[in-house]
Amino acid sequence: IPALPNGQIFIGNGSNVATPQTMSGDCTLSNTGAITCTGSGSGIPTVNTIASLRTLGSPATNPIVNVLGYNTPYDNGGGTFVVQASSCTDDGVLKFNSTTAGYCYYRQYNGTLTPFMGGAVGDGTTNDTAALQAVENVAVTGQTINLEGGTYLVAPLGSTTSPVCSNCYAVLTKAGVNHVGGTIKW
Repeated sequence: IPALPNGQIFIGNGSNVATPQTMSGDCTLSNTGAITCTGSGSGIPTVNTIASLRTLGSPATNPIVNVLGYNTPYDNGGGTFVVQASSCTDDGVLKFNSTTAGYCYYRQYNGTLTPFMGGAVGDGTTNDTAALQAVENVAVTGQTINLEGGTYLVAPLGSTTSPVCSNCYAVLTKAGVNHVGGTIKW
């Protein structure tokens, strides 16, 4: 593969050869891999994280925003959000207020919640108590929280130290909410 000139990306040509090309149109590609599209192209802005979403303010022309991740791009906590021109109660999972203007971003999802939607890491070493509790708080009777095969470290509520508790499952006890597919560790 040849050296890639600054500001270009590789595109496979008709002979399946990677060829450097300059992006055109309304999209830019950052050196971290984030693609942002605005204007008349897709018209859908893309931001890296929920923190970036909160500082976005007014959308340019489209009420939809794509978020690549909750804490970092591609951490499974991102998604598609629809903006409304009014503030809301920010729950850290489904609704996020803009910190720069009176806008609320509403997560679009299929009805199944995941801990990643609340910022959980699910690696078994990060304290995911607050993220799990936030997801549990927005869940309604009959809803499923899919733990997506992760291992979630939990601590007693209010604790930020290494967890030691006998009832750590108290984080996941909302009546009528189903929990599937992962491990809770304390």
